Amino acid sequence: MKEAARLSLALGLICLVAAGLLAFADAKTREPRARAANAERQKALAVVLPSFDNDPVSDKATVNWDGGEVTFYRARKGGQILGLAGEGVSNQGYGGRLQVLVGFAPDGTLGTVLVTAHRETPGLGTRVTDRREVTSIWSVFSACGAQVDCGGSAPRVPPCTYLDQYSSGQRLFRTTDAPFRVKQDGGTVQAVAGATVSSRAVADALSRIAAAFGANQGTLLGGAPAASK
Repeated sequence: MKEAARLSLALGLICLVAAGLLAFADAKTREPRARAANAERQKALAVVLPSFDNDPVSDKATVNWDGGEVTFYRARKGGQILGLAGEGVSNQGYGGRLQVLVGFAPDGTLGTVLVTAHRETPGLGTRVTDRREVTSIWSVFSACGAQVDCGGSAPRVPPCTYLDQYSSGQRLFRTTDAPFRVKQDGGTVQAVAGATVSSRAVADALSRIAAAFGANQGTLLGGAPAASK
């Protein structure tokens, strides 16, 4: 009995010390992790937004929508909103949570789509989520190589056949709950063969962003109070 008590006490002390070390490590790394996450978000926003002179990370609005949060970042120049970026999440990915960031004009016209966090299967689901530079002999000798900004105001974005379907500039945000669907579900978006689940997750995240924007267009552009769902 005493031996069991001693073992329990030793185990309790070990757990207490381990918990203390983890708490200490978390406290020490919290600020650097926050700075790193903020730097990554700034980098992604520079890709999807037009040129701006404000701080979109500070000029943001968060909407509670369909059991989750959708965050909108505003890009301004001279005080005027030139574009927005919507950040939303879907839990329908093959690996679970999938996060999407999309830039769009004030009238809702879609721009660049990025998947900023996911756990999809490498080589299969990542064909839906990842943007990869396609290297060819021409690109090696071209003035606009993979690392060169070819004159645009935003950094050059590698292609992704699936994501670029949304960036045609012809799709508008609508107020319906699920404006984006893959063809297998009666929509118009071509899913990636063998990665339909991942394709659906991106469409779901974009649908959440679209619906939240449609219901809150006034406040996001400077009008009425935000709506939630």
